[in-house]
Amino acid sequence: MRDTKYVASPGALKAADPPGHLEAVFSTFGVVDRDGDVVLPTAFTPGQAVPLVWAHDWHRPIGKGVIHVDPQRAVFDGELFLDTTAGLDAYTTIKRMGALQEYSWGFQVLDAEPGTQDGQPVRFIKATEVFEVSPVLVGAGRATGTLALKRGARLSAATRAELIAARDLLDRLLGEAEEPQEAVADDDALEEKPMAHEHACRLHSPDAYDRFRRANAERTHDGKAYDVIYGHLKARDAWEAQALRYPSDTWSAAAARAHCASHDGSFEAAAGAAAAPAAASADEELFRQVAAQLRVYETLRADWRDDA
Repeated sequence: MRDTKYVASPGALKAADPPGHLEAVFSTFGVVDRDGDVVLPTAFTPGQAVPLVWAHDWHRPIGKGVIHVDPQRAVFDGELFLDTTAGLDAYTTIKRMGALQEYSWGFQVLDAEPGTQDGQPVRFIKATEVFEVSPVLVGAGRATGTLALKRGARLSAATRAELIAARDLLDRLLGEAEEPQEAVADDDALEEKPMAHEHACRLHSPDAYDRFRRANAERTHDGKAYDVIYGHLKARDAWEAQALRYPSDTWSAAAARAHCASHDGSFEAAAGAAAAPAAASADEELFRQVAAQLRVYETLRADWRDDA
């Protein structure tokens, strides 16, 4: 049977390389936790590789690392997957939670025995099989939590300028893709061809706008991020949401369709979403990689701006 044990403590954030590096105490030894257990150092295998998942959801891996064991505690030492939506969301949440962030671990007891400590009956956990470590909301253990969440060294001014230029170019290309073509025969021809990496939700016809910009991972719904394409109105100097984009690696067609319908939008699934996905073209794969890196950059850039 798989068990989970929750632990908590104040934590601190540190700036260091590499970005996304996480250190967190997830178990302390020799103390009675809220479950009436006392975990011993022998419960863990030093150096064991272990996945990091969000709140014990095995469908949401957010990182990986190894277990370090010292006489007082067990520490997760690893990385968050900043190139995935789930990993980047976890990074932002852990950073903002700060000292409130708590951790848990999923395991199976291999060896334990009853005993007494501090005048109360307890279970001494001597050996386990650890399946995963998780950031969670509420913990059961004592004196544990985030040690460090590392965002990476600041970029040079030249590198930062290059990334900003790449982002602006990508936004411009996406905007051009949204603009209506003059040689269309009817409104149906204005619909974008579906892309393999994202579902589309049109909120308004692009006819009403003279230019566009895209905000990646700007909004979330049920823990999943999605992008917003804004259009600048021809009739007045104002921007409004013209379309939504849902990454197909985190949004199913059904979930994206339902969310689009709640906004009275016109939905189109990603290419190949209803059938076995075909191999992405080189251009589509490059687009996916660039978009993922830009999401990471935007998040880290916001950190630098907040710390300035």
